[in-house]
Amino acid sequence: ILGARDGFFGLIAAGWDIDETSGKGKHGAIPAEGILVEHIVGLFDRDGVGGAARFTAEEMHELLSSDVTSRFSHIAPLTDEVIGAIRTERERLFDLWASAPAEQPLELVFTRPDVSSLSTVVIES
Repeated sequence: ILGARDGFFGLIAAGWDIDETSGKGKHGAIPAEGILVEHIVGLFDRDGVGGAARFTAEEMHELLSSDVTSRFSHIAPLTDEVIGAIRTERERLFDLWASAPAEQPLELVFTRPDVSSLSTVVIES
């Protein structure tokens, strides 16, 4: 939904092994966008937990406004509409996973975009 290129699934699609996504494999450190994606995933993992109110777009931007986001010259806005679409897709995938028979693999199809529409990394000189 966000059009990220170097999040977890993008790295897997690019040939990384799951173990390499720790940043200690032959590919080296996780790209900056991958770290940003993990922070966004973490926000969605905390979103509405324990009956708390779900994050607004403004709250998500505030929580992301750390040194993580300072590495980027552009980050696509997490609008309330985009956040709603992500929540809907997460719920659909979690339901699909929960209903899948244990003996049957669950296959997710992911196409890695040629260019990220989520972010542009700041090039430090």
